[in-house]
Amino acid sequence: MTNHLARYSRPLIVLLLLLLVVALGLIVPSITSAQKQGAPCEGEGNTDACVDVRVYPDDLVADFYVDGQLVAQGVNPARIPVTPSTSVLVEARNARDGSEDFGDVYVYSEPSTFVWVPPGQVNRYTLYPGKVFTKGYLEFICDIRNAKEDEKVACRPIIDGQAQKEVAPDETFTYSLETGSHAIRVETAGKNAELWNPDANEHTVNIWGGGTVYLRSQFDKKGLLTIALDQEGVTGDLYVDGERVARNKPTAQVWVEPFTTVRVEGKAFRDPAAQGNYTWRDASAFAYLGPGHERTTTLRLQKQVTVQGAAQTAPAQTSQAPAQEAAQTTTTQGAAQTTTTQTSEVPAPSASVPSVPAGSASRGGFELGGQVRGSQYYGYMRQAGMTWVKFQLRGLGNTGEASSYINEAHSNGFKVLLSVLGEHHIDFDAWASYYGRLAALGPDAIEIWNEPNFSREWPAEYMGGGNYVNLMLAPAYNSIKAANPNVMVISGAPTPTGAFQGCSYQPWLDMTGCDDNVWINQVAAAGGSRYMDCVGVHFNAGATSPSAYSGHPAGSHYSWYFGSMVSTYKSVGRPLCFTEFGYAVGPGLPDTFAWANDNTVEEQAAWLAEAARLASGRGVRLMIVWNVGGFGGGGGDPQGAYGIVRGGGCPACETLGSAMGVR
Repeated sequence: MTNHLARYSRPLIVLLLLLLVVALGLIVPSITSAQKQGAPCEGEGNTDACVDVRVYPDDLVADFYVDGQLVAQGVNPARIPVTPSTSVLVEARNARDGSEDFGDVYVYSEPSTFVWVPPGQVNRYTLYPGKVFTKGYLEFICDIRNAKEDEKVACRPIIDGQAQKEVAPDETFTYSLETGSHAIRVETAGKNAELWNPDANEHTVNIWGGGTVYLRSQFDKKGLLTIALDQEGVTGDLYVDGERVARNKPTAQVWVEPFTTVRVEGKAFRDPAAQGNYTWRDASAFAYLGPGHERTTTLRLQKQVTVQGAAQTAPAQTSQAPAQEAAQTTTTQGAAQTTTTQTSEVPAPSASVPSVPAGSASRGGFELGGQVRGSQYYGYMRQAGMTWVKFQLRGLGNTGEASSYINEAHSNGFKVLLSVLGEHHIDFDAWASYYGRLAALGPDAIEIWNEPNFSREWPAEYMGGGNYVNLMLAPAYNSIKAANPNVMVISGAPTPTGAFQGCSYQPWLDMTGCDDNVWINQVAAAGGSRYMDCVGVHFNAGATSPSAYSGHPAGSHYSWYFGSMVSTYKSVGRPLCFTEFGYAVGPGLPDTFAWANDNTVEEQAAWLAEAARLASGRGVRLMIVWNVGGFGGGGGDPQGAYGIVRGGGCPACETLGSAMGVR
């Protein structure tokens, strides 16, 4: 048996050895080739041709193809040998990153380019895979107000009929959703859920690919009403809005809907001390309860005395002073209070990856400009050291008006900033094209939209800094740079505000919006710095010197102070362009501008000059004074209150000219 096996074992071993040699022959050349991947095209006399190709951003990897053949897999960058003096197609396919959202929320496009490389040369190319989004984000905020630590309550979102996990008060949860419209129902849940109003909110959101929609679902705590009687030992039946809440009791507590006035009544009073000599008449009062309020309403009773069978009414004798009202009400605010930040609204004067590096057009030192209506103010502007003038257009298609402004200003030696006020129903492709046509006219800078962080200026359904970058800023930037790469692109300055408590709809304003610090952080997170040369800022609510960080009559919100605004916006990583900068002067301004009533003309002149001195050392590229003149009128008109040309003179022009070194 052993000899029989031995007859066949030797041929088998020989065959296996031959196969191993063949395999090694195939493997070794490929290993050698891989080891020499970086070597081609290097050294004197080398006649090879190569391309060094990379994908941007640098944290991506991709598979590289030449004329349809895979040459490098899962790398970035790669050196690829190509046939010299021959046009070949280089592609980046299957680009990917390490994000957990890759493959679910987005994938990457597959860019390509034709290359032609002479012998002995290495040409370098960068390919830009763009994100292709299939989903967007819903950032949900559970806004259950005035909840105490021992109260068990939470939000239960139901998205398109599917219940989600509960979200605690003031917490945020982000969902990735398919693009399009979604129905969101938010209910209160937990042991104490019945203390909040309403029971549920119904919302509809429109998700845009790659964008973030912010949804704040608000629930106000009911008010706790305590009903009391002013007579000891007396009990009765107690009612709220006609519904009995207690029978034969001296007091009662009941939760009522916030923001409501209720009728409180007491009837059928019992008094053991009466002994049939008197009774107590029915009593009533009204009580208003705000959200989370705790209120005590005390019913004052009137005694009805029986004398020889007749009933007579007399006021009750108590140790308390007589009262003209039938009830005494005391109110205490719950521990958690809701505060609202009011913001002044100054009349506004008013994606593919770019091939031109952002920031190139913003280079240079600090410059000053102003917004005017009419060339009669140009002399004042020169006196102030201004070299820029801002014009504002409205709507699509005003290229003729824009051309007139540009030619007039350039002929007078001024650089031109164009700002365009938009509309609520936006054709984004048309707007991107229009910005390119404006750039072709030769302005020096273009601001992309005006105050796009609230629904007076930007559609509520597309609210958010991410949507602004993807839908407007990036396409406009590409269009402008393709038409005129020398134009400085300034991102649309948001309105400074804290009124939206993040991003939300505010009924008292009847507006949807985002606080500007939240919005500008969204812009930065969406990569907005790649699509701007300068970040737009508005500062027009000052009532202190630019070096102050406190003392504003309206409070401590950062938007009231120049230094705080600079710090907030520098996080984007681009120079700052204040496309509106001004101080209103009182007195006699409307209530929304009451904080400025004590500002004087002298303070306006001094503060503008101080701001110009500070700006150049704080990363500010451009400051446009709102306004030089030609806006509004007298008698407390807010637009006129910002003007620096007054009665044929311009005190601020003198101080600014000194600050800018022209006087």
